[in-house]
Amino acid sequence: MIKNYLKTAWRNLAKNRMFSLINISGLALSMSVCLLVIMIIKDANGYDKFHHDSKRIYRINTVALRKDGSTEPYATSPYIVGATLASNYAGIESWTMFNSRLQRDVVLNNGKLSANIHFTNTSFFTIFGFTLHEGNIANALSEPNSIVLTKELSEKLFRGGNAIDKIIDIDGVGSFKITGVLNKFPGKTHFEFDALASFSTVPSLEAKDLVQQTIRNWTNYYTNYTYIRLKPGIKPSQVETILGEIVSKNYRNLSLETRDAGYLFKLQPLNDITPGPMLSNNMGRAISSGRLWFFSVLAFIIIISAAFNYTNLTIAKAIGRMKEIALRKVVGGSRKHIFLQIVLESVFTSLLALAVAFLLLQYLIPQFAGLNVIRSTDISLNTDVTVVVWFFAFATILGLLAGLLPAMVLSRIRPLALLQKLQNVRLFRHLGLRKTLLVIQFMISFVFIGLVTIVYKQTEYGIDINFGTKQTNIFNINLQGVAFEKAINEFSKVPGVEKISAVSSLMGSYSDWGDDVRTSKEKDAVPVREYFTDENYISNFGLELVAGENFPAGHTQKHEQFAIVNEKFVKQFHLNSPVEAVGKTIIVGDSTLLAIKGVLKDFLFKPADYALEPMLMRYDPQEWRILNLSIASARTTQTTAGLEAVWKKLDPYHAFQGRFYDDQVQIIFADYRDVVWMVAFIGILGLTIACLGLLGVTIFTIQSKTKEISIRKIIGAGYMSLVRLLTKSYVHVIAMAIFIAIPITALIGHKLLESFSQRIHIGPGLFIPGTLTIILISLLTIGSQILKAIVANPVKSLRTE
Repeated sequence: MIKNYLKTAWRNLAKNRMFSLINISGLALSMSVCLLVIMIIKDANGYDKFHHDSKRIYRINTVALRKDGSTEPYATSPYIVGATLASNYAGIESWTMFNSRLQRDVVLNNGKLSANIHFTNTSFFTIFGFTLHEGNIANALSEPNSIVLTKELSEKLFRGGNAIDKIIDIDGVGSFKITGVLNKFPGKTHFEFDALASFSTVPSLEAKDLVQQTIRNWTNYYTNYTYIRLKPGIKPSQVETILGEIVSKNYRNLSLETRDAGYLFKLQPLNDITPGPMLSNNMGRAISSGRLWFFSVLAFIIIISAAFNYTNLTIAKAIGRMKEIALRKVVGGSRKHIFLQIVLESVFTSLLALAVAFLLLQYLIPQFAGLNVIRSTDISLNTDVTVVVWFFAFATILGLLAGLLPAMVLSRIRPLALLQKLQNVRLFRHLGLRKTLLVIQFMISFVFIGLVTIVYKQTEYGIDINFGTKQTNIFNINLQGVAFEKAINEFSKVPGVEKISAVSSLMGSYSDWGDDVRTSKEKDAVPVREYFTDENYISNFGLELVAGENFPAGHTQKHEQFAIVNEKFVKQFHLNSPVEAVGKTIIVGDSTLLAIKGVLKDFLFKPADYALEPMLMRYDPQEWRILNLSIASARTTQTTAGLEAVWKKLDPYHAFQGRFYDDQVQIIFADYRDVVWMVAFIGILGLTIACLGLLGVTIFTIQSKTKEISIRKIIGAGYMSLVRLLTKSYVHVIAMAIFIAIPITALIGHKLLESFSQRIHIGPGLFIPGTLTIILISLLTIGSQILKAIVANPVKSLRTE
């Protein structure tokens, strides 16, 4: 019986080639995107699956309660909170820390290799599924200054040789004895490290101020990750109750950070970390659950549009199948048989579309893999047996769902009457079901095109206003620990370098530092963003002083003396006018006294999603991390090549990290550009699918009106009257789609722009591109068929009819 169903399905597809082609094309286009999303979702959910009893493992996260009423969730938590919980609550089976990330160089035999190092203890191996290739898990991290390397780092350092009991130096920290080498990780994990050092080393490092105070610090929720494994039967809510008691007991009279009002500690299941919500101090490069939802929603919208096409065209062609269905019923065919026939045809069509979609997927994968939003995450777009099974399951389910409504209608005893009722359903005034589906399709396409326009305009605006007035030909070089005096001396000799300045972190980016500032000991401290710069920085970037002076040229100091602030700083701290602010003293941190040397005209020193804030510039050469080189515009290529050659002499161990400021701004906004690209891609895809549906419905309409058109032509109807007759209803469809889509687009666009403090205004001009695109492509779609119909010989058409 199935064989007969498939034969009938194939014959029906072959008989209606045009409609079959439109259906398969629409489904294939949308399915290719869905297949890509399936691959991303499958890969994203493959993290931390190799840990034993993972359902009982939790991470303690911090929710920082700010004084302004806001909250900020962190993936980290104070070490002492975990230690107190483990020692006072019997429900904890074991616990471990993952502490104080050190991005330092490992020194061996006069060579250097950068490594990501964390501190932990032996419990790390009992809780998680990491195993040792060399060494003994029981005591590998029991002694101070012991260290376990990943297999990759060990091979780089010792080229496959034995590493156990060898001594390595960690630059600026001390010597460590290698007590273990890890096996290659059994699978993907949210942990990121090259080496694990013993936590028992931390007290000595704290005493030397080489790491932040951790062990007894209740307010340091930045540098430590805490993991616990609960005993069987213990619920997370019970542990969170104990954590609440710990907070009540230990934080009541504690002096917190300036911006903090208190803390909450929540448990996050290990299996929910990746993919999971975006948290401050999140570890790993896995894609967030928010981005997965974003991809999934885009795929769902586009597949719905294709399903609308299938339903639309199946209903449109249903009248032609009434004789077939009636005849099958006369000879004994049951409603169940008809239902199965229609559903199987839908599944068969979906599987054919899957084959085409798989070919399209091979083109999509490299396009999406090149996007920063994918490249910056640890996503592997690989096709394995599991993925293929998912593909077939998805295509089958899609076929079942797409064929369900047509099957229910066509399998009735009185199909023609019921179909007529279906065609006459009025979801909107003057619109039947088929045209309503077209309205929804074009409305969705318009919304996507409108959002692309809004996000693109906002991105360009953000780039244009990003940081200061002079960006062209500024080349930034990350010093990576190289002495700034030596670097400046060598780089200044390269032809084409006109001026060099220094800064602690790149302005205009998301990277910054901050400190508490007061105008007197009696005043409350306020957090302020700060940058350490030299005396050349202001002129190098063309910034404008409205009062006071720059840092003194060639300034040497035993202690910091001066600060430069912006106009917003003057207003925030009520220092009257910029002129009056010059010379006044401020207190930075606990006790650093600085005199305001100058006041800068306000400029946006953070990306456009930040509001303009008070800003403090300080002078401390020990904090300079980046050099800004102003390069002659005529020699950019030669000069950058020369700078890279100089760098190899200065530091042969680290790769040259130099980039023009304009390029770095583009990287900062890369995620926004990726969103524009993806939404534009989905919008164009949706519009293409909608036009395929419009083409199919137009062909059907013209075929059903062939006799009417011929008679009108014979009795003298002109071309324009025929054009009006055939296009009138479609013009109404497009007009209604645009009319409904504009307020929806404006509302969504307004919500998107709320995340930007510096933003564009939504006006009529933003909707013109979408309107013109929809109208033009729609008219081109139906125009070819209408032109063919009105120029046809009426006598031949009537004879054929």
